[in-house]
Amino acid sequence: MAQRKKFIAHYCCYLFFQSAALQQASHQIADLIFGGFLVVLGLILFIYDLEMGLFPFGKSMAHAFACKGSAPWLLAFAFALGFSTAIAEPALITIA
Repeated sequence: MAQRKKFIAHYCCYLFFQSAALQQASHQIADLIFGGFLVVLGLILFIYDLEMGLFPFGKSMAHAFACKGSAPWLLAFAFALGFSTAIAEPALITIA
């Protein structure tokens, strides 16, 4: 729900800029609203897919890896996970 509120606020600012600053025609604004709806629907389905498929897989993999008890491999995995998260951070801000 919080993600939807954030997106709606950004989208309203975008629509205001399109209509006030660029003075787009009304039929183009209708296309923008429809396109925005499709974007929101795509993001909702993407996040739903992550919660249903990828997150449980990651949790089970991390739990199994931590149960093995090999400290060097666990630290290497933690470093790789942290590094990849830092690289992917700009993309994660979009869906957060």
